[in-house]
Amino acid sequence: MIPACTRAPGLGLSASQAPTNLPQFNKKITAYPSAVAMFFSPSDISGIGGMHCEHTCAVDSWRKGLPHHYCIFVETDFNSPGILGLDIACVQLFFSFTHNNVKYSCALVHWFSHMFESVDSSTGMWIVKHKVTNDGRPIASVIHLNIIIQASTSCFQRGLCF
Repeated sequence: MIPACTRAPGLGLSASQAPTNLPQFNKKITAYPSAVAMFFSPSDISGIGGMHCEHTCAVDSWRKGLPHHYCIFVETDFNSPGILGLDIACVQLFFSFTHNNVKYSCALVHWFSHMFESVDSSTGMWIVKHKVTNDGRPIASVIHLNIIIQASTSCFQRGLCF
């Protein structure tokens, strides 16, 4: 098992605190421009028989233009209501690898944090900011795709999530 693949930001580990006893890995890693989630939603009949397909992108140039990196929600606190129980991240890269005959589908993400405990009274939206290290670099993690709850294309102002 590759423990870094299931890390959540709430664990508070920095790169210097990462486990030192990780297995040696010298195999192929495959990068992908997007990930697809297929799911059944019986209450929403707009899909064929309730089936839906959702694409989440992470590309440095969308149609020869600006980067296109979707933001995602990851449930990290089951006791907090709504968005307060979710961490928000921006996908930088999708990739997969196989170790001991097990395929791991992962994403490299940059994390965000809520600036306030409630929505902005002017916009009715949550205000977030990048989580950064003391020297201003984004806090990044590798996560397994199975822990992503939802993707969002338009959560943030242009430039913030790119």
